[in-house]
Amino acid sequence: MKTLFFRGAMRLSMAMLVVMPTVCLAAGQTQQAQDVTGTRALLANPRVGDLYAAELTAFSGVNFNAGDEGQEQMNAAYGLLKVIKVDHDTVTVITEMSAWPNPQGARNDLRGDLQDITWDQDEEIPLYRAELPSFHNDGKIVEARRLSSH
Repeated sequence: MKTLFFRGAMRLSMAMLVVMPTVCLAAGQTQQAQDVTGTRALLANPRVGDLYAAELTAFSGVNFNAGDEGQEQMNAAYGLLKVIKVDHDTVTVITEMSAWPNPQGARNDLRGDLQDITWDQDEEIPLYRAELPSFHNDGKIVEARRLSSH
């Protein structure tokens, strides 16, 4: 839990404490709605270099839990997919080499500077372009990002 520190003589009334979480929640919902709209648009028109925060275990044959002691069954693991090839009917992606146990970890990676991401160049995964929206609807692709081409 974060602790908020206020400087100077600022005081919060009880009304502000009740209103602020509601305003923050509404802002978060607006951000989520914008992300979903942007993700849908990117999935409808994929390009080489696009990144997807996704459930890696839904696409990859790699057991991301292999190092977990006593782990017999593969749990869902989340990370990034990178588009390396786009054809008329297919999109080919690769995965990052590490994973998170929840979607938020993948989202944080996607929204970050990407400097610590290492890509698995050995496993190329073809996906049908027509299935990309359903992967998003099913929560297998959580969010998408297109890096600007400066």
